[in-house]
Formats: sequence, C-alpha cells, structure tokens
Amino acid sequence: MFSHDALVGVKCICTTGKPDSIAYYGKWLERGQHINSIGATGGKLREIDPECFARAECIQVDSLEQVREESGDSTAAIVAGAWHAERFVEMPGVISGRASARTDASQITLLKSVGTGVQDGMAGFAVYAEARRLGIGTDVPEFLEHKTF
Repeated sequence: MFSHDALVGVKCICTTGKPDSIAYYGKWLERGQHINSIGATGGKLREIDPECFARAECIQVDSLEQVREESGDSTAAIVAGAWHAERFVEMPGVISGRASARTDASQITLLKSVGTGVQDGMAGFAVYAEARRLGIGTDVPEFLEHKTF
C-alpha cells in the first residue's frame, strides 16, 4: 500500500493521441515518479516521447507483444533505441506477485497500456451484471446465446 506522499509523483497521461503530438516528455521526469500512459492506442498515435521509455527503470504493460504492435509511442521508442526489453514486466506477473513493478521509491516507472480484449470483455460484463442487479436495461437474446459456427 502506498501512502499519499508516494502518489504525489504519479502523472496520468490519458489522451486520444495524435500522430507526432506529445503530451508528456521524458525530460520532465523526476526521481520516484510514475507515469500512467493509457491513451494513444493506434500504431501512429503518440502521447509520450521515447525518452520516457529510456528513463523508466521499470515499464509495466498489459501484454508486451500487444504494446509493441499497437502503440505509436512504443514504435517511436523502438526506432529511437529506447526500447529495453529487460525493463518490461507484464501486468499478470505484477498482479500475481511473480514480478515487481518498483523495487524502491526513487525509481522512475511507467505503465504503458493499450488495453486488451479480455479487459474490455470484463468491463462490459461488470456493466451488464450491475444493470441486471438494478433491474435496468434490455436483454438482447441473440447476444446472450452461445454461438457455434
């Protein structure tokens, strides 16, 4: 559990992204800072620069393969030589305790997320379950049936 003081250095970068448009630069990073970069999920869209990847000592991702393929920020980091595979940890490892996202408070860390289909499906199911619990909404039967092809 982090104290409030530990969260002071958290920056959330949540844009829709634009090609060659940066919302946060690595030169702005300070020791102990953490960045959540969760927007710019298209192959050419950008919100952070390669220096963010270069300076981050630990980079958390949903899926390494997916972030490498679906993030313009990642593509730019690879081209710039700022992609260091040994610094990456996937979220399932962090959540299960098999991997660590931060080993000391002075580290610069980065979460680069493009989301996954599983996350989208679970969020949709949570909304559906809550609507059912509240007795609101409309069931659409053909979407609730098991599909076979």
